[in-house]
Amino acid sequence: MIALKISAPGRFMSALLSGTLFDSFLLQEATLKMAVTWQIDGRLVRDFYDKEEWEDKEVRPHDLVSWKDVRSHFHSLIRGRKAPAAFSLVLKLTPEEMEKLMAGGGLSPDRNPVSSCSLVIRFAPSDLQVVTGTAFQTFTLDKTAETIWDRAVPAFLSSHDIEYEQLI
Repeated sequence: MIALKISAPGRFMSALLSGTLFDSFLLQEATLKMAVTWQIDGRLVRDFYDKEEWEDKEVRPHDLVSWKDVRSHFHSLIRGRKAPAAFSLVLKLTPEEMEKLMAGGGLSPDRNPVSSCSLVIRFAPSDLQVVTGTAFQTFTLDKTAETIWDRAVPAFLSSHDIEYEQLI
């Protein structure tokens, strides 16, 4: 786990809310504090889909909604004269992207103990942070997968000219 303080919040927020930079991520959950608190659960609701849609991997490739599909809704909640009091997002790498990342870091699919790689984005009026997280399928002392993710996030941000300061 690493924590990064975003040096230019406006650039980051533009990429997050108006750009496509994070569109390949899935939304696990979001909390937005304004005049009221909005809580969004990113898990898709089984009862909304008919049987064929639910089983169709093109209609529902993941159990979580893509950030791309909810980004404009979240942006419309934030848009206004006043900045939010706070918000947090938990974005997860898709399983396909996670496998590519781990394979690129030298972990074969049969040796990959990771169940998810996440970004926790925390906003407060004077602070914007990104914290990495890695969840494992089983207990392991091997931190190779966590190190791969913790190195990938700063590289990803830097490659898109998003400046940060590493806190942890």
